[in-house]
Amino acid sequence: MDYDNRQEEIKDSGIDYISIGRTLLKNIPYILMLAFTFGICFFGIWNRIRPDVYVSKMNMVVISRDNTLSSLGDYNINNVVGRCVSSLNSDVLGSRVREELDCSKLPGTIQAKSVEGSNMILLETRALSAEASFRMMSAALKNYAKVSSYLTGGYLMEKTGAPLAAKITRESNNAMAISITIFIFVILMEISMIGIANIFSGRIQNATQAKKLIDADYLGEIHFENKYAKKSILLSNPTVSFTYSEEMSKTVTMLLRKLEKSRDKTFMVTSVMENEGKSTIAANLALKLASRGKKVLLIDVDMKKPALYRILDREIPKGRDIVSYLEGKASYEEVIFREKNDLVNYCFSTKTMIESDILLTNEKAKELLKRAEEEMDYIILDVPPAGIIRDVEVLASIIPQTILVIRQNMAKARNINDIIDLLERGGTEVTGFVLNAVCSRVVGRAGAKAYGYKKYYGRYDRGPANNHDVKVRN
Repeated sequence: MDYDNRQEEIKDSGIDYISIGRTLLKNIPYILMLAFTFGICFFGIWNRIRPDVYVSKMNMVVISRDNTLSSLGDYNINNVVGRCVSSLNSDVLGSRVREELDCSKLPGTIQAKSVEGSNMILLETRALSAEASFRMMSAALKNYAKVSSYLTGGYLMEKTGAPLAAKITRESNNAMAISITIFIFVILMEISMIGIANIFSGRIQNATQAKKLIDADYLGEIHFENKYAKKSILLSNPTVSFTYSEEMSKTVTMLLRKLEKSRDKTFMVTSVMENEGKSTIAANLALKLASRGKKVLLIDVDMKKPALYRILDREIPKGRDIVSYLEGKASYEEVIFREKNDLVNYCFSTKTMIESDILLTNEKAKELLKRAEEEMDYIILDVPPAGIIRDVEVLASIIPQTILVIRQNMAKARNINDIIDLLERGGTEVTGFVLNAVCSRVVGRAGAKAYGYKKYYGRYDRGPANNHDVKVRN
């Protein structure tokens, strides 16, 4: 597939709002944490550089010395008021106030401004405390007459009252309101960024995208099944939902059509990444095929992280697993576990092998498959993730068909198609893919823990493997 126009293809395949909603829900703690951090930081910085101030105000009037109205024409008023304002804003008054307060620097500011169209002046003092603002106003009113007398000529400035502490007001810097605005803005920005990143992430979010972007046939989708108290998500468990069972049935129907055309009896089930649910899907495919009267053998070939015996809750006798057979230490009959109805049969893996790919290429592996094909209608191999472990590349040369399990919103379409190309170059045909753990609502747990995968799988060790504790019986 040409990925030069991948973003356009993803856009055309439809935006999955449910996936975006789930991603946002999952990241709510981080979204709130980042927004809260920005809000708190701004609140602290803003309060430091622009703290609240206390304002004391006094109205003053300009009148003529002889108290005659003829000298108070419009021109005279504006001219005299302007000179009075200049005197009150001058450094001279500031020096007088400093001397009065006995300080080297004013604890705030003194500002005068005219009231347009009148002979009134508004004098304000601002300081970080109410006391400092009140003291500056008192000192300014005590000294203003000395400063303005030589500038105003035949006019006087008179205060309209006495300064009162009760009239001092606190002027807020609005730090809280601005911080809340920033908090909301950051949240909206994060939501937008997460939404855009989700849309263009390249991860498979729904069946529509999957059909358009993946170079393989669509077999079906399996909706998320909440595990809760269920021991395992198997069709043999009566607590599994009807929807889950029906979706598995549809998937098996599609699979059988493909296998009947190719006339192949053997196929392996793999995934691109770990914890996509391949082992559970493999087990349920076997159970569903058996319910249709097919004789099935399910083999756990995942020797890096064996999970099938855990999912089925089986106790495996020591020396009766597939590794023992491949090493020539056990016979075919000893490693095949048959059910009472003789339709579902299992071959388990319980050991972690470092060089499992070598065991899978020996003659014993081919003998096992040949013998199984003589007895069974279908042989299913649960293999490691193809994007992590080399074993799948080895098996691709001897297993004719492969089913790919893709968990919603995990693997990218580019990586999935790369794995499909790798498998087909190895010799196997990718029969199709199953979209697993599909969520059709925003609220509801869809993590690997809820689905029960991590409980069984854990993580694949990319370094030297150690044997895991398994349930074996001597």
